[in-house]
Order: sequence, then C-alpha cells, then structure tokens
Amino acid sequence: MGGLLKDVLVSVGDKVTDGQVVALVEVMKMDTEIIAEMDGVVESIQVNKGDNLDSGDVVITLK
Repeated sequence: MGGLLKDVLVSVGDKVTDGQVVALVEVMKMDTEIIAEMDGVVESIQVNKGDNLDSGDVVITLK
C-alpha cells in the first residue's frame, strides 16, 4: 500500500545497521517505519519529504 513520505531519517554517507529506522511513511493516517534490511552506507536517497509513494518504490539505496 502506498503512502506519504513524512521524513527521511538518514543522509547520504550515513552508516546504517540492519533493523534501523531510516524513514517514516504515513499510510491511512498511521505512521509506518521503513527499516534497513542490512548493514551499509547510504549511497542515495531517491525520494523527498512529502512525496507520495507506491508499494515497491525504492526509497534509499545502501552499498
């Protein structure tokens, strides 16, 4: 299900760990956390705060 990107909690170059919350999406008036699925470094952020997201959209790329 899609939603509204409320906030990105990391920046390009940040180190993240598996399970870390990296962004917040509002879906049906409820906040949903986007969680990193692996350890890595944020290589790029493909969205901006306020963007509408569809299910399956890439939000952050880790390397």
